[in-house]
Amino acid sequence: MCWATSKATSERWMSYLRAKGEALARIEILDPRDWPILAAALTLDCPIWAEDQDFFGTGVPTWTTDRVHLYLNATTR
Repeated sequence: MCWATSKATSERWMSYLRAKGEALARIEILDPRDWPILAAALTLDCPIWAEDQDFFGTGVPTWTTDRVHLYLNATTR
């Protein structure tokens, strides 16, 4: 691995670890064991695909499988 790639990976990892506190604050009441998923979504600025409702209300877009199917079916027509 080159130095630049290693540095970028290290910076991304540090961003993820910094997001832990924010993730825990957002999901603490619902299920604090889910903080790694929420921290990853916050770090990568991406939605979460999950069947449980623990991520609803965390401020991160959350998709369930039925919504993903609706979206994919609508875009393939």
